[in-house]
Amino acid sequence: SGPQKNSDYHADLSKIVGNHTIGVGGMYYRIHSFDDGWQYTMNFTDNGTSVDASQSGTGYGPASLLVGTPDAYTPWVGDTSEDQKINWYGVYAQDQWRILKNLVVSYGLRYDFISPPQFAKINSGLDVLTGIFHVTAPVLPLFPKAVGPSSYYDAQTNGWQPRFGFVYQPRNRTAVQGAFVIIDDHNNTLIEQQSDIRLSWPSGIYTNISNQDDGYPSVFINTLPAASTFLDPNKPLASFGGSPHPYIPYSMEWNLGVEEQVTQTLALGVQDRKSV
Repeated sequence: SGPQKNSDYHADLSKIVGNHTIGVGGMYYRIHSFDDGWQYTMNFTDNGTSVDASQSGTGYGPASLLVGTPDAYTPWVGDTSEDQKINWYGVYAQDQWRILKNLVVSYGLRYDFISPPQFAKINSGLDVLTGIFHVTAPVLPLFPKAVGPSSYYDAQTNGWQPRFGFVYQPRNRTAVQGAFVIIDDHNNTLIEQQSDIRLSWPSGIYTNISNQDDGYPSVFINTLPAASTFLDPNKPLASFGGSPHPYIPYSMEWNLGVEEQVTQTLALGVQDRKSV
């Protein structure tokens, strides 16, 4: 992904009420990701300079490069730029409760909602689970109205993340502690997952042609196919595929441990940590 222009706002409040230390807060994160997004690759093999047009023949790949006979051509065609905006909202509430002098329990709940991306251009894609071709806005005359959400992706509303922990001291030098938490991994898909859709009909696509120098070469560096041969507004192309109903990746983690203060400068501890 390219450069980003972001805004980040946080607010937190903590208050002690009796044996409770209560905390609440929220955040707002505005992400604007953009770049020009243009590239292409070429591959040269023995075929272009081989007598029998075979990679096992008499040809030489660097010689095919000098002659200008590519075997494969992979361009980004059309408007393949990225310009997307995402809003991330998060709120939480937590409480640390001293139930007894030697027992403290903490619990809380966080909720995150990330709005589906707002794209500056029309995108499309094939729902690989249903076979439905989605278009984020009308494309006349083939699509008089959008098919699916305007952002391609549905909103993900299951961003609940509970957490619980405790510390218990059965005696002055011994502490038993444990915790459980569910953590969402929004950063795993926040930008990179959405970047691929930039390469979609009718704006811009990623395509590939190969085996161009088998037999009599017909494609040369100075006679590459025109963009219109790959991208036609009247011929939908599923160059991007993905489910419009993504799930939020998350992990569940828990631990249980015991710590013993042996001397003033030495402590021993044992912990069991697991995650799924």
